[in-house]
Amino acid sequence: MATARAGTKDEALRLLDTSGITAVELDYETGWQDAVELGRRGQRVGIRVEFRGHESIAVQSLAALVAGLARPKVTFRQRNLYCRFDLGGLPAGELERLEAKAAGLGDYVLAGHLLRNVDAYWDTHVLKRCTSRCGVTACGLGRAYQHSVGPVGRGKPEPRYR
Repeated sequence: MATARAGTKDEALRLLDTSGITAVELDYETGWQDAVELGRRGQRVGIRVEFRGHESIAVQSLAALVAGLARPKVTFRQRNLYCRFDLGGLPAGELERLEAKAAGLGDYVLAGHLLRNVDAYWDTHVLKRCTSRCGVTACGLGRAYQHSVGPVGRGKPEPRYR
């Protein structure tokens, strides 16, 4: 059973008619307007419909933050980027530059100690085992690797390359 992402209302309607899906995440700006209607339709077929306007991402390193901000943003959601590394050790002006880039994307760079619930992890790997629970080996090209875990307690993270 899987959670599927819908980028439009039409896509959400199509996913509600698909077998093997337990939840549909509405990942488009006006999704909040469709959530009640699609939620009722989903209840009839046993599929949960969710809408979230933001996601919390644990960023493991400066390299992962730089790589993550360089990738095209594939969601309308505001990303709260919780840095799990020492922001005080960055060169002068670097934090301001990264915050400005994040703000341009509609995101925020925050200190890691503020993190409560994790929706995803950003990390970079070069032929290393993932430090999260999934244990997947990265491609070896050093590209950023994101783990989507959903709310805590829902099981293993599902890795996605971006």
